Amino acid sequence: MSASSHPSAAQLALLAGGELSRWSRFLLRRHVRGCESCQEQLRSFEAASRQLKDAALELPERLDWESLAAEMKANIRLGLEMGAIASSVPTRRSGFSTPLLRQTAAVATSLALVFFSIWFLSRPRDFYHKVEPPVALATFDGVGVAEHGAAMTLLAPAAESGTTSAEVGAGVEARYVDENGQVTIHHVFTQ
Repeated sequence: MSASSHPSAAQLALLAGGELSRWSRFLLRRHVRGCESCQEQLRSFEAASRQLKDAALELPERLDWESLAAEMKANIRLGLEMGAIASSVPTRRSGFSTPLLRQTAAVATSLALVFFSIWFLSRPRDFYHKVEPPVALATFDGVGVAEHGAAMTLLAPAAESGTTSAEVGAGVEARYVDENGQVTIHHVFTQ
């Protein structure tokens, strides 16, 4: 990482969770020591990680952990078997076996690249300068993020009781508790 670039939010989140290699941790910690904005983001991720661990401790003890573990093992075994089946299916060879077909494909690809370049370069210049920051959303339906006219919402489970809280600067968080005491936590960060 160069001194002028900042780590991504994903890298800082992995650092806060302790899920990076030693070398990556060393490089990121070295950058964060001298960068106020990255220090603030890292503190926010570390606080969210602590909240998640605290919320995990609040889970009801009457849950059947053995059945959950058995279900997870069954899903892993199923995935391994499906992978074995998929790898045994023969693959089809490409239809580009003759030199004429390969040349035709190369010409068509080149023309498509030229037309795309012309279209891209002829776009209005102010298009490139419109940068709007993403916005974290908290609604009665759930939490999400909106950016560039598009939105993604993590919907609350149907017919569940829940609480939604918003934190300025850190993101939006929603917690839902079902009739069995299971807790679902949605936490949305913006960058």
